[in-house]
This record gives sequence, structure tokens and C-alpha cells, in this order.
Amino acid sequence: MELDVPGTLKDLESVAAHLATLLELDQLAEQERDSRALPPFRLQDHNREDIVDLYSQFLNLRTGIHAVLDSQSLLIPDEDRESWKERLWALEQQVRRLRIMERFIRP
Repeated sequence: MELDVPGTLKDLESVAAHLATLLELDQLAEQERDSRALPPFRLQDHNREDIVDLYSQFLNLRTGIHAVLDSQSLLIPDEDRESWKERLWALEQQVRRLRIMERFIRP
């Protein structure tokens, strides 16, 4: 399996940042919905779909990186492998804190 891990990690960072931005907009819409002083700020339904789509993209990218990093057949220097794993773990934690599964993806 060939994958540009540093490039894919950058893509993953971008997706995580975009997710955080969309969620901030969603929270703003929720807060203003209950306000009598402000005109309501409404998100379009497609914005919530965008959140779910971006989350799926994040999961697909992270799965690919995990496959590469967990492969012992690929000759990746240990220091690179560990550095990339730490960066991936930090991004996974960042996105996990957004609680997308609980908020937008219901069984």
C-alpha cells in the first residue's frame, strides 16, 4: 500500500479544522434559535450533511494512515512511524472531542 503519510496527515488536519468550523456554526445557530433579541440564524440542512460527509472523509483518511503505519512490511523509519502515530492520535482526539457521532449520526 502506497500512501503519502505526511500529505495525508495534512489533509486530515484540514478536514478536522473544517469540521470544527462547521460545528461552531451549528452551535451558534442553536444558541441564537432561543434568543429573542437576535434574528434567528439558521443553518441549511445541507450543512449538517456536510458535517457527516466530512466526518466520513476523516474516517476514511485515518483508516488509510492506520493501515500504512500498522504494516510491518513497509520500510518506514521508526522515528517517522512514531511521530506520525502521535500526530494521528492527536487529530483523532481532537475530532473525538467534537462528539459528531452523538450529535449527528444516530443509529
